[in-house]
Amino acid sequence: MKNSYPQIDLETKKFLTDFKSIIDSLEVPMLLIGAQARILIFDSQYQVQGRATKDWDVAVKLDNWERYNLLISIMTTGQNPLFKKTRVIHKFIHIETELEVDVIPFGDISKPNQEINWPDGNQMNILGLEEAFVNTEIITIEKLEIRVADIDAFIALKLLAWNNRRENKDLKDIITVLLKSPNEEDEQRVYDEFIDEIIEGRFEVDEAAIIFIGRNI
Repeated sequence: MKNSYPQIDLETKKFLTDFKSIIDSLEVPMLLIGAQARILIFDSQYQVQGRATKDWDVAVKLDNWERYNLLISIMTTGQNPLFKKTRVIHKFIHIETELEVDVIPFGDISKPNQEINWPDGNQMNILGLEEAFVNTEIITIEKLEIRVADIDAFIALKLLAWNNRRENKDLKDIITVLLKSPNEEDEQRVYDEFIDEIIEGRFEVDEAAIIFIGRNI
């Protein structure tokens, strides 16, 4: 992947700055996932127009519910709270920009079954978040350091999400990525990996790029 990343609009920068100020104060590791991760690390890199969204999905690595509740308390209470709660237990609204964010915990809090048992009785499968966190890097966008799910992790998480909820939006995001034309860096890696198969006409470069992503996952 390229090392340069796009400029972000003022709303996005304000939201990310405020959210990071809170989690950094608590030393809580985070991972940006979902369609906004796709927009940052894929759409702008490959000049494609994927499914539009204004919602954010952030995974936070936590040991227990006490830490999650502390995080939410700092987000939504005090003299000048930066976020407000909604009817959905894990969804919040950034007060200044009205951007929505889902804050999903993972790590020891989800053991032993990689599931979140919310206080309202609902369950959430968070399989794959730990692996995505370990296998992605922190990137810098306009001086903001953010760990963002890369293309391989994004596809893996979307496949798991689709398997759980069977929503078309997950398939649309997957297809958007898989149908991209590989850039020069991708093409070189694909040629290095599949040169014999390509020469023999067993598949084209774009098909090999999809296989390459699958092998990485």
